[in-house]
Amino acid sequence: MLRNSQVAHREIDQSQRSTAATLLMCPPDHFDVTYQINPWMDLQTWHDQRSTWRERAMAEWQSLKTTYERLGHRVLTIDPAHGQPDMVFMANCATVLDSKAVMAHFRHPERQGEEPFYRHRYHQLKEAGVIADMAFLPAGMAFEGCGDALWDSHRGLLWVGYSKRTAQEAPALVGQALNVPVAPLEMVADRFYHLDVALMPLSGGEVVYLPSAFNAEGLARIHSHVPEALRIEASDEDADVFAVNLVNLGRDIVMSGASEALLERLQSAGYRLHIVETPAFQLAGGSIYCLTQRLDLSWKA
Repeated sequence: MLRNSQVAHREIDQSQRSTAATLLMCPPDHFDVTYQINPWMDLQTWHDQRSTWRERAMAEWQSLKTTYERLGHRVLTIDPAHGQPDMVFMANCATVLDSKAVMAHFRHPERQGEEPFYRHRYHQLKEAGVIADMAFLPAGMAFEGCGDALWDSHRGLLWVGYSKRTAQEAPALVGQALNVPVAPLEMVADRFYHLDVALMPLSGGEVVYLPSAFNAEGLARIHSHVPEALRIEASDEDADVFAVNLVNLGRDIVMSGASEALLERLQSAGYRLHIVETPAFQLAGGSIYCLTQRLDLSWKA
């Protein structure tokens, strides 16, 4: 497996750079593991060495931000809020397409306190012209942003996971709000509580996914949209290091690690891999994609 120290930090030729993306991140000043709302949250391991893990989380987050900036992308931030330990997982706050943000409402009360801070920051982004509009689903309807709603630019559709964190009714309403086709996928395995830990569309048309996260209907839907040659099945080994929870920016992939088989498949497809290990965040059930919100996606991106 590639390690962070093995990532080449050479400068990429300007002609090979991805189009600059605008990303939103939240510093992990208040990141902590104080409750358990997914099977990955390991309170005992965290609290056995809490100060060490907090230092590692800050270093991991800074390494990720630096990697994005080194690749030529713009990183905006939101002020972290005391008492909101999972606010660092920015993917869950909204899903943004064509400058319109559909804001999240969290299923678990432990995360609902984050919502006012997200709304405030998105109002600021609207005033600054970074986004153009905000939309909300009906009051009380669970929807966890880009954790469950993944834009597939190759197919022009939104993959939306439901049942664990996002309500079954939400996919259709998100599609209506963004005026895009939707491919709903029921999440059936507890450890794959968000779609972004089980499936990820890539810029070249490939889709990386964990078959065990979906029922027969979900797999049939994936297969109907994605030709066999473009399906990349991840393994249990990949699941253990959150390999699917990657960020794809053009031909660059930023990920926490993966099996040799998955790394070779991605490299053979022409992607440049950048490994940023995230063991501290994985103790809370998140990794690279969870820490990142992209603000500039569009039908053409």
